[in-house]
Amino acid sequence: MNTLRQAFAAIWPQGQDQIVAYSRLLLSSVALTAIFLDPTQPTRLAMATYVLLAVYVAWSGLLAALASLRHLGRRGAVAVHVADICVFVTLVYLTEGPTSPLFVFFTFGIVSAGLHWGARGVALTAAVLLLSFLLSTSLAGPGADLNRVIVRSAYLIVAAVLIGYFGWHRERTAQQLQRLAEWPATATPQGDDPPIEQSLRHAALVMGVESIDMVWRERRSNLWYIAELRGETCSIETWPARSPPVEASPPSAGPSLSDALLQRIGAKHRVLAAFEGARAEGAVLVPHAVSRGSDLERFVAIAARRLGLELEHHYLRDELASAAISRERQRLSRDMHDGVLQDLAAVGLHLEAISRLLPEDRRETIRKLGDMVRDQQARIRSFVAEMNPGMRRSKLVALLPRLERTAQSLSQQWNVAVTSRVTPPDAEIAETDEVHLHSLIGEATANSVRHGAATSVRVEVAIGDSISLEIADNGRPQKSGVVATQALPTPLSLKQRVSDLGGTYSATMSDAGVSIRVTLPMRA
Repeated sequence: MNTLRQAFAAIWPQGQDQIVAYSRLLLSSVALTAIFLDPTQPTRLAMATYVLLAVYVAWSGLLAALASLRHLGRRGAVAVHVADICVFVTLVYLTEGPTSPLFVFFTFGIVSAGLHWGARGVALTAAVLLLSFLLSTSLAGPGADLNRVIVRSAYLIVAAVLIGYFGWHRERTAQQLQRLAEWPATATPQGDDPPIEQSLRHAALVMGVESIDMVWRERRSNLWYIAELRGETCSIETWPARSPPVEASPPSAGPSLSDALLQRIGAKHRVLAAFEGARAEGAVLVPHAVSRGSDLERFVAIAARRLGLELEHHYLRDELASAAISRERQRLSRDMHDGVLQDLAAVGLHLEAISRLLPEDRRETIRKLGDMVRDQQARIRSFVAEMNPGMRRSKLVALLPRLERTAQSLSQQWNVAVTSRVTPPDAEIAETDEVHLHSLIGEATANSVRHGAATSVRVEVAIGDSISLEIADNGRPQKSGVVATQALPTPLSLKQRVSDLGGTYSATMSDAGVSIRVTLPMRA
């Protein structure tokens, strides 16, 4: 079977030049044979017709041989096509015009033009052939068969339309395949959202549409997202968890869109294709699809697979980055446990020794220093425990007393009045969350004193479905409603810490001072 397939592939024409050349040779040979076997036409100028056909057969054989050896090139193909048209028009005229049995050569000319030059070549060739056919009909005199003239003229027009569409479709498909081959490399992510805007725009360019939507679920977080491209505008947002945009359906039926998504896109006609991967699943859809042909469906399916792969790569990079960060944090926690924590323990012992050597009335300052050292030891131990999976444990702690100790420590450290309040007063949170709060409050207080010359700081924490933190100070006022970067630098580390914890951050400034609001998710 393979041998037969290989033999067939060896003799089958390769490229449009060969297929046209072999078809020309076959058609001219059959036409000469048919006229020789049944010489009912032409009834006039028969010898001239035989000679022209015989010469054309020889010419076709020469072109077939040349096409097997080399490519004719653009100019060569145009020259051969013009010669073909001249021969066809002459043969039809010699064989009595409207009733000519060689009218089929006109169809061959249109097909040849479609293969070489697409819709524009077909239109020009069909116009020349139609005018030549009508001219030969008028030269045939009043006895021409009007019915045949009308039908054959209509046939030429219909053939030109169909073959022209084929040429246009062929050109468009080649252009789409070229654009698919030029699919841009995955962009570098600028935030937490997958960098798919550039790919969505390129997918819309490939398919020739202005709007394209993409919905997907990240398996790790079980969150749904939707990306919408509308002309120049592209948006990516989280879909409400209460109503997934894609509903479960049998695999053979394909993805089923929810009523909420259908209402949002508001499109009666759409083309949809699903994708599924180890880290994400979803669908790509083209709303307002006027044409739902198989070509658009195929390109939507290709775009869905490509976009699904980009999501897989994005989430895989996130996992690898998280793993690298986790390993680095574990290394850092070991260094802190074996280095800084032991040094702080030694400092505490030395402070106790110094305190015993001092009179009782001079020991208070040393005791405060010892308390600060022990407080930092406790927090470093909590950090080390969180960073090491083997030591990690879920432990709830009362927030109010710890927040009060934090406020007292910061007051002493920065010589600023720090007040604190917890709602509700008996709230308990995970110890690791308390460590994060301590770090956030400490950094914000340091910024208030160093950059705003604040003399008082108010800290309020509200515990509910999430952790709400507000830190307000009476720092030196700048322009109302605007944070001046020269007086109050952008707290990049503070923002990054909040972002890493999955929270939100906002800061406003008024004549009363700076107010920072942070919301963090509660840990299970």
